[in-house]
Amino acid sequence: MHNKLITIKIKYMRLLSLIILTLLITQVFAQETPEIITKKFKNGKTESQGQMLYGVEEGHWKYWDKNENLIQETDFHKGTINGKLIYYYKNGKKQNEGTFFLGQQHGLYKEWFENGQLKMSGKYTYGIQDSIWNFWYDNAQKKKDIDLSNLSEKYINYWTKNGNQTVNSGNGYVDLKYNNGIIKEHTEYKNGFPNGNYYANYENGKIFTKGVYKNAKRIGTWQSFYKTGEKKDILNYNNGENTIWYKSGQKKMKGHVKDGKKNGEWTFWFSDGKKQMTANFIDNKKDGLVTKWFENGNKKLEMQFAADKKNGKASWWLENGKLDIEGNFVNNIQDGKWTYWRTDGHKGNEGYYKNGKLDGEWTWWYKNGQIWKKGNYSLGIKSGEWTYYFENGKIFKTGQFDDGKETGLWTEYYENGNKKLEGNFDKGLMNGKWTSWYKNGKLKSKIDFKNNIKNGTNIYYHLNGNKQLEETIIDSLRQGVYKTYFPNGQINISGTYLNDKKEGTWEIYDKHNQKISEEHYKNGRPEGKWMTWHREGTVKSEINYKNGLKHGDVIYYDSNGKIKLKAIYKKGKLISKQANNKQD
Repeated sequence: MHNKLITIKIKYMRLLSLIILTLLITQVFAQETPEIITKKFKNGKTESQGQMLYGVEEGHWKYWDKNENLIQETDFHKGTINGKLIYYYKNGKKQNEGTFFLGQQHGLYKEWFENGQLKMSGKYTYGIQDSIWNFWYDNAQKKKDIDLSNLSEKYINYWTKNGNQTVNSGNGYVDLKYNNGIIKEHTEYKNGFPNGNYYANYENGKIFTKGVYKNAKRIGTWQSFYKTGEKKDILNYNNGENTIWYKSGQKKMKGHVKDGKKNGEWTFWFSDGKKQMTANFIDNKKDGLVTKWFENGNKKLEMQFAADKKNGKASWWLENGKLDIEGNFVNNIQDGKWTYWRTDGHKGNEGYYKNGKLDGEWTWWYKNGQIWKKGNYSLGIKSGEWTYYFENGKIFKTGQFDDGKETGLWTEYYENGNKKLEGNFDKGLMNGKWTSWYKNGKLKSKIDFKNNIKNGTNIYYHLNGNKQLEETIIDSLRQGVYKTYFPNGQINISGTYLNDKKEGTWEIYDKHNQKISEEHYKNGRPEGKWMTWHREGTVKSEINYKNGLKHGDVIYYDSNGKIKLKAIYKKGKLISKQANNKQD
């Protein structure tokens, strides 16, 4: 009763808050006029009709089926059911009716048979069935009165369909029957709750289960049977042995109860008689070794318990008999050494836990048995030296972790043992000079980093050792000299950046050191005269730019130096063009 009152008080406070919020919002909504909405089926008949306000249902709504039968009426407030909710049978009579407040069922509820006769009535309090509920048969005969207060079902009165009262003021019995007249359930009541003999039958009249209740709780020995009469179980709820059988007669479970609690060894079997599980209990709590098996007879699990908590060694196996996992628990938490195996029987990884977190050295292996990686944890966080390996056993990379982040010098290798990459981390970010090499050991690049971003002078090399590219990046922007080279050492591109934009003169050469173009930039845009050359060294083109647009003479030459085309531009627009001595 105390818990019920607490629940109702909490819901009352929530309800009060919702009322205040509703009143505040209603002041705003009251200024608007709802829009009447009618939805239609494909056959043109009305499916629903009601009001919408701010895109959600407001007020009274009606719903019909495709045959124009009214099937539902609902009151809404701001899209939430608020007020009455009524459902109808196809014959037009009410099926049930209830009231809601802001989406929660609250107040009287009634339900009817299709013939219009009242079936039940009662009350909801903040979504919970409450107080006295009354029930009737379809012939108008009273069926039962039950009290649903205190979150329990308490019988007050019960009548059969022909009017015979079998429970009066909470005392008596209830017989529920199949259509063939066979008793389905027989329950004796005292002070509104099951007290005394109980039994249930199959539809063929054979007993299903029987036992005794005391104050709604099962006591003593209960028995159940299969539909064909075989024993199903004997369960002692106070003291004694509990046994469950398969239909074949093979035991399924056996264990002992003392003072209503499991005590001693409990055993479970598969249908073929092989053990499925054994466990020891002390006062309903697992204590000692718990063992499980697969149906093929191989062990599945061994685990130690103390006071219903995992404590001590635990082992798991695969169905083929190979170990899967082995470790240790302390009060349900992983602690100590743990080993995980691959399905082929080789170790997959192994290490230590502390308070449920990885702690100490951990090692992982490849399928061939070679170490994949090895390192340390501190309460679940990577710490100290970590080394990663190739499958051939040679080191792949190595370095230090601090608080789960890479720190200090890290080195990466090729499978042939030559260095591939080396540099420093600071709190997981690349910082300082990072150097990389080709597989043959020759230098590949030198790159400066600041917090994982290139920053400083960066040089890249061709496989033969000659420079490939030279650039400077400051705060993610290219600055200063920029040069690229051919493998033979000759310059390919030479220019300057200012704030990541091309600036000044840019020259492009072929691998024979023959200039093929010269460009000029200002703030990243073409400016001044641009020139290109033929392979023979003669001028190929002259183009004038201003503010990024063609402006002035634009001339193209053939390899003999003769003009092929001449044009004049002004601010990017063609003014005139002459080719082959013809005026356009």
